[in-house]
Amino acid sequence: MTREEIWQVIEATLEELPDEMRRRLEYTIITVDEGPPGDLLGLYEGAPETVYASPHTDTITLFKATLEREAASPDELRQLVRETLLHEIGHHFGLGEHEVRAARYPKEGGTPS
Repeated sequence: MTREEIWQVIEATLEELPDEMRRRLEYTIITVDEGPPGDLLGLYEGAPETVYASPHTDTITLFKATLEREAASPDELRQLVRETLLHEIGHHFGLGEHEVRAARYPKEGGTPS
């Protein structure tokens, strides 16, 4: 998957979010990096809203190489990019690792399962 295709998934995922959630991500930088060695799919860096409610800059990084290694097909890769982005957004909103790992992400354009 090219970087442009990954960005298409990111943009589509952000568009699905309610307006209020997108507004609360206004200062969050989203990047796509080739990724560190290992199995890290994404990384949230910053202070979650539960700690620092004023507008501030946070960063969400998605690791392209790791995501590609984990996915068995292009469709699975699109879903994994989407789930990883939503996972890291959950951290931005103050959810802990256990809570975001327990979340069930709907298929693109779908409803939660």
